Amino acid sequence: MTMLAWTLETTRPSMGLLAACLLAVAWYFRRSLVDFPKPQRWVSLGVRAIVLVLLVLAVTGLNVVGGDDRQFVVFLVDRSDSVDANDVGKAYRFVQASAGTISGSDEARVVEFAGNTLPPRRVDEQVDSLDGLDRGRTDVASALSVGWASIPAFYAKTLVVVSDGRATEGDALRVARAARRAGVRVCAVPLETARRDEVQLTSVGAPAQVRTGAS
Repeated sequence: MTMLAWTLETTRPSMGLLAACLLAVAWYFRRSLVDFPKPQRWVSLGVRAIVLVLLVLAVTGLNVVGGDDRQFVVFLVDRSDSVDANDVGKAYRFVQASAGTISGSDEARVVEFAGNTLPPRRVDEQVDSLDGLDRGRTDVASALSVGWASIPAFYAKTLVVVSDGRATEGDALRVARAARRAGVRVCAVPLETARRDEVQLTSVGAPAQVRTGAS
């Protein structure tokens, strides 16, 4: 027997501050000069409060999550230029092997990312092209957010980051912590960094004015 433990999660909890608008509705109800019978005024207040509460719940991204034992795993595969080409093959072999161990009721998806992300695809589908990826950058935080958002409710959620960990932007740790607080399991599989000669230019100095012919 599958046991369900229902919980609630919000994707934008800070928007819950809009619930303070209920105070304005209550103040308007108390100060209103409308000459309605008192029962009608109470009904009006109740309807307005219900509509406002529903709007606040909508903008906070409230979801009802069932604690089902079905797994939904999203593999986030780093395809930025910093990942060694040999490790890219290892990453996909790992994804195939891991996806082969899940049961028939579980689901798995793959999300390729770099500076942006490609849409989630099934493990047995081939990626059409990487032309849409900005492979000169790495945004692990964005990949985590996209992977998290792609998992439907009523599944036990798991995100597996397959990357060299060299993020150039975004706060991946903050997103990972938020996901963990929401009950999402976050795992990491490290990849080797591509070894190549690199030069970092930190500053360039030049005079403000140069005369013609000056050396």
